[in-house]
Amino acid sequence: MLIFLKLYNYIINFSTIKIWTLVLFYISICAVLIQFIVLPVFLSESHWGGGFLENTDAITYHRISSEVAARINIEGFSAWSIKPQAKEYAISQIISGVNGLVSLVYAYTTPKLWTMIPVNAVIHATSSILLLNILLLLGFRRSWSIIALIPFIFFPSSAQWWSQLGKDGIFILGFFSVIYATIYSMNLPSIKNSFKPFLFFLGGNILIWSVREYMVNALMFMLFISLIFYYLHSMY
Repeated sequence: MLIFLKLYNYIINFSTIKIWTLVLFYISICAVLIQFIVLPVFLSESHWGGGFLENTDAITYHRISSEVAARINIEGFSAWSIKPQAKEYAISQIISGVNGLVSLVYAYTTPKLWTMIPVNAVIHATSSILLLNILLLLGFRRSWSIIALIPFIFFPSSAQWWSQLGKDGIFILGFFSVIYATIYSMNLPSIKNSFKPFLFFLGGNILIWSVREYMVNALMFMLFISLIFYYLHSMY
């Protein structure tokens, strides 16, 4: 019991940058293990090759991004776009910001899944910190907020987006950015200090639009209703 208490006291005193760094390294190490050991050795029947899980959209993203990357290397940066049109590359009807991000990384490194490990790790670590800040802004104690991060960081299903290629990691980062910006702006004493939340709000919406365009309107509607209730509550 004493060991768990010491561990608890140690964890809750982590600084924000330490949490971000630990999540970054944890995700990076786990992704390497999944791509190079777990799938090829222990789950070979589900391994498509190159660290990819069989029968997933990640393979299509990889194919599209590889072709876009090849075009970038030949034609230059003008061949790139945030959401490359699949019909131009004759592979699939999937049109997503995932292709834009991955193709950019592939073009300047090599078209291999492992090159996305640090990018996915940064996305997941940053989402974790945003979630922590959201909980703190809502008034939760830092110790409980850090504990609440554990399921998000370590839940096995999240490996689907940080060890492969997919929309979820980008969408979650965008969603948390918008929520953080909204709650942060509600606590501002003056609109003069709204530049920071505006950047998070804008960046979050761009990320959401890039992978799930239909969710932007739905999210804006929900936030609008939430703001109405918030201001009505503050007035009465």
